[in-house]
Amino acid sequence: MDYKKCRQSAKRVISSANEKEQKECASDLNDPEHQNEIFRMANQMVKERPEWKNGRARGCFVVE
Repeated sequence: MDYKKCRQSAKRVISSANEKEQKECASDLNDPEHQNEIFRMANQMVKERPEWKNGRARGCFVVE
C-alpha cells in the first residue's frame, strides 16, 4: 500500500478507538459509581492545564 492509504487506514483505526472511548465515558456519566471518577479526571485535567482554572479557557472548566 502506498503512504496515503496507510495514513487513511491509521486515521480510521484511531478515530474508531476514540469514538469507542467517548461512548464508554458518556455511558458512565449517569452511573453513580463512576461519578467520582469523572470528577477526578476533571480535576487532573485542570491540574495539568492551569490556564483552564477559573473558566479562562475555551470550555469554561471550573473545578475547585
